[in-house]
Formats: sequence, structure tokens, C-alpha cells
Amino acid sequence: MPPCLGAITRNPAPCQACPRFSACGILPLHLARFLRPRRIMVYFSVPLIVALVALFSVEGSGVPPDHAGMRLLGFLITMWGPAAAVILFAVLLRRRIEGDEDLRERWLRRMRRLVMAVEMSLVAVFVTHVIRGGLADLADGALSFVGMLGVRRVLALVPLVVGMLACRLATHEIQRRDAGHRVRFLLLQSKVAIIPLAPVLIYVALTDLFEFAPIELRLIAVSQPWLGYLMPLALVIVAYMFAPKLLRLLWRTRRLGDLSINARVEVIARRESIRYRQISVWYTRGVRIANAAVAGLIPNGREIFVTDWLLHQLDDDEVEGVLAHELGHIKHRHLWVYLLFSFTYFGAYILLFGALRTVLPSIVTEGVLGPILLVASFFYLYFVLLLGFVSRRLERQADLFAVRNIRDPEAFPRALTKLAALHSLPVRMRRIFEWTRTHPSIERRVEFSMRAIQGRPEEMRYANTLHTSRALVAAVPAIAILLYALRGAVLPTTTDIAEMRAMLLIREAERVDAHLEVAVAGSTAMRRLRLEETDLAARAGEHFQTVLAERPDDAEIHYLHGVTDVYQERPEPALASFARVLRVDSTHVGALYAIAEIHADRGEWDTALSYVDRAAASQQGHPQIEELRERIRAKTDGQETAGE
Repeated sequence: MPPCLGAITRNPAPCQACPRFSACGILPLHLARFLRPRRIMVYFSVPLIVALVALFSVEGSGVPPDHAGMRLLGFLITMWGPAAAVILFAVLLRRRIEGDEDLRERWLRRMRRLVMAVEMSLVAVFVTHVIRGGLADLADGALSFVGMLGVRRVLALVPLVVGMLACRLATHEIQRRDAGHRVRFLLLQSKVAIIPLAPVLIYVALTDLFEFAPIELRLIAVSQPWLGYLMPLALVIVAYMFAPKLLRLLWRTRRLGDLSINARVEVIARRESIRYRQISVWYTRGVRIANAAVAGLIPNGREIFVTDWLLHQLDDDEVEGVLAHELGHIKHRHLWVYLLFSFTYFGAYILLFGALRTVLPSIVTEGVLGPILLVASFFYLYFVLLLGFVSRRLERQADLFAVRNIRDPEAFPRALTKLAALHSLPVRMRRIFEWTRTHPSIERRVEFSMRAIQGRPEEMRYANTLHTSRALVAAVPAIAILLYALRGAVLPTTTDIAEMRAMLLIREAERVDAHLEVAVAGSTAMRRLRLEETDLAARAGEHFQTVLAERPDDAEIHYLHGVTDVYQERPEPALASFARVLRVDSTHVGALYAIAEIHADRGEWDTALSYVDRAAASQQGHPQIEELRERIRAKTDGQETAGE
């Protein structure tokens, strides 16, 4: 075991191998524990995305549920009550363990596990409210002043977010020394957690705004469904390209003014042909975080971020090692690897759900819980387990780059061990628990770095392009080819597109109170698509009644109303509507043909024959009329033969 690692594992006393690694300012466990931004992003964002999927999987009825006020109160209590209980427990516990750092450390680990369990239970309760409690209708009613559906659904997440953030405050209560840091702690947690959610929120906002686009543009988008898949891909690309700007918007940053550190990093960058814009210091405003990151695909806009507290706690050699690690991510194009990983997620998602719609349609289309569990499971498998597998290999590659390029190679494992102590990270970890992590355990990273310093060949293989990266590069065109080959199974059919266009026209007509246009669009959609859509027919029928009250003698409107009744399987109202048509226009071919069909379906062949003969006389040689006529005559001739 490396000497630094042994010192930290055993006790917080100074390590003889690291003279500046002293207990006076580096190792004290009574310092406020450090956040882990990447872990916050994963464990905070995944539950919120599950909750979003649940909200958007439910179609609101548009009617507020009964006892909406009591339901809203119950929802808020279930979201905030457990969090309040956890905070109260943490406050009382902090008073009891005050001054006992070993006991504080043990309870801090327990509190983290408790907080994670409570957060998972909050998400489960939230999904239950969505499925059983009518949360979608409750949100639509309470937030009716918000004109955009997607924004209303996102705002419905606010009580859950508040509850989860409040749970995080419980760990802060145990580890904090400065009571004034509560607000800054929560703000920081919020800003870090929102980063991976930003593309999702932007996508929801753009989708809502698209509803206000000209109807011609929306019809084009519906007719070309592949455009709907390109938009999230474009958002991901933009997010990767302009991530530094987003981070500067969320964080208070400034260009690093330490010329010595800048010079060291620039020497490595020039030697390895690495391009970046600048190193920026992230000022955490008293919330002690020791971390560094690189963001930005474009070299001229790429930035390396490092927190002010990391600069305060590590010496220059160790800071150089941490920043060289970030240069390793740039050198080996890891940001591009992560971008390709996101691309493969979208492709795999489309292929999976396209296949399930074909093989097991009930899982995807029926109910709410099944699709929610399916999406959540796939997201967890991809962005927690599979991403963790990829990320841990990329981190080792960046670690190897750091120890091979800094002045003092042993400074990098020293930096790792210091950060582990400052973060209260477990040094050792079983491999099964590493599966959900983006980084290997500190022990394995330190041992890997020490072996790399010794030039072990098994570690040197990480100097080359990894098989994982090559697999992702090959997977993107492979998935694209599969999507093209199976486009008939994964993209909407022609009938689906026509139905979506019809519904879009109906919604647009309803928005401007164009009753006739709604009625005609609904009736036409059912006739052309042969849809058995009772909701569509009912909506069209309601608008027909409004139009007929104003224009009672319009034969064409009566005819379309009759067609709507036919698709609702209401033959008597349909016959009444067609009779009104014939009173205005006795030669109306459509009404005559429809009446003949209704009587033929009832087995009233003589009556059906009289109406179809009239239709044939009005429009001679029409193939559909002649076909019905021959079918009815065959039945009547058969009855006459049976009678004889």
C-alpha cells in the first residue's frame, strides 16, 4: 500500500512521505465535508428524470380532481414531511455528537445512506401520486395560469425537488461548522444538480413554444417524424459545445491568476499539442468543495475549472497533477467519447422501444406504470451502470496521462489521497459497489498510479486508444444503419402520421373556436383513416351541434354529422342526419349510399337496395356504389331463391 494511503486509512496524523500533508490544515476531519458534484448530478438527476417520465406518461383529463385542495395538501405533506423529519433528526443528533469526530464520521456515513433511502421513497411516492392521485390534473388545475403544458408538468416537480434538497441539508447539519452556509449549500446543490437536466428542460420548453409556431410549420414537423429525434440530439451537441458558458452562468468564476500553475499546465499542453482557452477558478463562496473539471468541445471555447478550495488545500505539485488529469481528458478526446455515448443512448432507446412496440405492444402502450419502469430501468442501466463502466476506464487513462507528464509523478497519488480525506470518501470499496460509480475507488486509483509510475506494462496499455472508445465510435454508424433499415418499425406509419396531422388540425381549430373546421377535420380524419377513435368522434360531434344550431339547413354539415355518428356506432342518429340531408337534397349521393350501408348491415336488403339504386341513378358508374349494389342484389336474389 502506498505510504500516503496507509496514513489516511489508519489515522489523520501527518504522513512522513508527504511533508506538507499535515493535520493542521489538510486532514482535519472536523472540516466541513466536501460535496462531490459529479455524484450529485447522477444521484439527483436520475430520480428527477424518472419523475418527469411519470408526469409526461399521463394524459390529463382537463378536469380538476375532487377535493383538489385536500389532495394538494396531502401531496405537499408527503413530499416535505419526511424531509423535515430527517432534518430534525440531524439537528438533534448533531448536538449529541458535538466534539466526538469519530462518532460524527460514523453518523455522517449513516446519514448519507438514510438520505438516499428517503429520496428514493419520495420519488416512489411522487410516482404513486401521478398514477393514483391524479397529480397531472391537480397540477394542470393549480397552474392553469401557465399556458404551456410542459412547463406546468415541470413546475409540478418543484415540491419533490424541495423535498430532496431538504434531505441533503440533513447531512450538512451533521458535518457543518458554520450555520451561515445553509443557503449557500442548498444553492450549490441546486446548481450542480441542474446541469445534466438542462437539455431536458430546454427540450420541454422548446416543445411548448413549438405549439405557438405557425400551423404550416407544425404540420411539416408532424409529417417528418425524424425531426423529432434530431432536436434532442442537437440540444446535446449544443450543451457539450457551450458547457463552459453554462457553467459560468451558474458558477462564479474568474481566470486563474497564479502564473506558476498556469505556466506548468501550459508546458504540458504545448508538449502534448493540447488546446484550451483558459483555466478558471470556481469560487464556492465558503462551501468547501475540492474539485476540477473540463468542459467544451471546441478548443477555443474549452475551459478547465478548478475550485478555489482545492487550490487552497493542495500544494503546487498536487494541483499540477489534478490539472494534468483534466488535460488527459482533453488529450484522449473523452468529451467526444461522452458525446458519442449520448448518441448511442438515443439510438438504442429508439430501437428498443420500436422493437417492444412490435413484439410486446402492451408493455409500451397500455397502462402507466409499465412504461415508467421501462424507461427508468433503461435510463439507469445506460447512464449509471454502462456509463460507469466507460467512465472508470477513461478516468484511468487520464490518471496515467497525469503521472507521465507532471514534474513529480508521486504528487498525483498524494493529491488523490488528500481529496479522499477532505471528501470523507471511503478509501476501499468492493467492486460491486464501484459499478454505480464514475470513478474507481481511491485505493485502486492510487495503486494504479503507483504501478504506472513504476512503468508496469499492464498499466501502460491505457496510454493508447481504449477498446471502449473504439467500440463507441463503431456503434454510432452501426446504430444509424439499423435505424435506417428498421425505419418502418421504429418510425410512425403513414396512418399514424395522418392521424397526428388530423389531431393537430383539430387542436388548432379548437384553439381559435373554429367549430366547423374542427367538425369537418374530425369527420374527414375518420373517413380517410378508418379510425375507431371514439374520443375524436365525440369531439367532432360536439362541434357539429354548435354549427348546426347556427346553420340548420346546411345539407353538407348534416351529412358529416351523420358520418361522425356512424363511427360512434350510433345508427339511429346517423339515419336522422342523413334524412335531413335528403330533405334538402334528395339526390345527395353520400347520404343515399350511407343509408343503404346501414340498412344492409341490419339485413334489411329491400330497403338497402332502393337507396343504393337511387345513389346509382344520381352518380352512374361509381365503382363503390356498384359494388354495394351487387352485394345487396346477391342477397336479395338468394332470399328469393330460398323462398321458391
